[in-house]
Amino acid sequence: MNQRKSLLMIVILLILGGYIYLVESPREQKAAEEKKLVTLDKDAIVEIALTYPDRAVTLKKTDGKWRIIQPVEADADESTVNNLITAVIDAEVKRTLDEVPQDLTVYGLNAPRVKMKLVLKDGKPLPLVSLGKNTPVGSSVYAQKEGMQKILLLPQTLRTELAKEVKDLRDRTILTFSDDEVRKIAIRAADSEIVLQKADSGWKLEKPISAKADDMEVRTFLSNLRSIRAQDFLEDPTLEPKEFGLAPPQLEVTLTIGTDNAQKTIQLGNEKTNDNGGKTRYLKRVGLEKPLFLVGDSVLRDVGKTATDFRDKTVAQFTQEQAAKVEVKRQDGEAFTLTRGPDNKWTIDKTAEGTLREPALSQFVADLRELRGFEIVADNPTDLSHYGLDQPVVTIAISDKDGKKFATILTGQKTEGETKKVFAMAEGGQTVFGLRDHVFDRLNKKPAEFWEKPNDKKEASAPAPAPSMGEPAKQNEESAQE
Repeated sequence: MNQRKSLLMIVILLILGGYIYLVESPREQKAAEEKKLVTLDKDAIVEIALTYPDRAVTLKKTDGKWRIIQPVEADADESTVNNLITAVIDAEVKRTLDEVPQDLTVYGLNAPRVKMKLVLKDGKPLPLVSLGKNTPVGSSVYAQKEGMQKILLLPQTLRTELAKEVKDLRDRTILTFSDDEVRKIAIRAADSEIVLQKADSGWKLEKPISAKADDMEVRTFLSNLRSIRAQDFLEDPTLEPKEFGLAPPQLEVTLTIGTDNAQKTIQLGNEKTNDNGGKTRYLKRVGLEKPLFLVGDSVLRDVGKTATDFRDKTVAQFTQEQAAKVEVKRQDGEAFTLTRGPDNKWTIDKTAEGTLREPALSQFVADLRELRGFEIVADNPTDLSHYGLDQPVVTIAISDKDGKKFATILTGQKTEGETKKVFAMAEGGQTVFGLRDHVFDRLNKKPAEFWEKPNDKKEASAPAPAPSMGEPAKQNEESAQE
């Protein structure tokens, strides 16, 4: 009996499952599809035609990439087009108005704000969708499909997403390249020329002087160049190049790329102020007949570098493995030596009361290894007294494990009025660098600063009690004084 009941239950469940699968699921799927404006995969769309009262834009997908084919021919911005398609596919019909008056003016569908037609891979066009006015309430927009009388209420966000100017849909990229491709950089202004050449050891400055370049500065420059985006396009400029400040240009940048030494050049022209007071600047891609681009005014500052900006400002360079001994001599006569042991830990020859701060010793050597100036003050100086380097505040000599000195850093100070300036150079070097005060403070150490006194540790481990919630800190301080 129990077996018969079990079999009966199984049969009933199978019948119910079949009913849900064959009847209810298709019904629910159909209901869900009816709520959608379109039901298809985004990759099925190969053409989008958008018609506005004053313009028309057509986009077509070719070889997997979107291009604008009307009113101009240009690459489209893939992200913008994909967002537009997603908005169309995600759009749901909020409500349907079955009773439609003959006069569609009230809905704005007599003269739609935008008409959209999609074409699929098989060449089949979907019904034209017209969007009219926004509804008074409900954040919806009136819409109508070609061949259907009833009016649909769609999300207002769809009309916003479809309200595109040609410039909104265009690819705004000016230059495409990778850092590894770039072999040479030339930057020309009215009165200067900078040339950088990539070598096996890194970037080198060739003009206006021969010097090592800062690889990080070069990478930042290339990143800024690659990040330039057009804000607008002049498809057929009517003025002569000189009227845009492009003959001659304010600035010209040429990249030599790849093993075939292909060149990509941009020219920056005059500033342009729009009606809202915003500022842009004309830019031209040499070799590209049109368009003329309008870019942010900050581009000139981002790529208008000087030779000094590119100079390597490393005072002395060595690797962690090279340094085995660091000898420090101070202007006040105090001196001390750091030594790296077989365990790679640093020790100091000056002892003091307390515990040695081993991390502080390692940090001191790291600061030397990474010591960089923020500016180049002088090349081939004839008088070091101008920079306080004839009598250095701190002299730091770095030696290898064999005791051979391979770098000596001199630091000096000079007061000009109320301003104290700090300088550094490598002994025997040709360049004086300006140092930030906080960088100098990390070098201007005394032996005692590498030791932690017992009372310092006690004070650090017993901070003053914090005021209770709602109790002013000042009252606590007064209580402590009492």
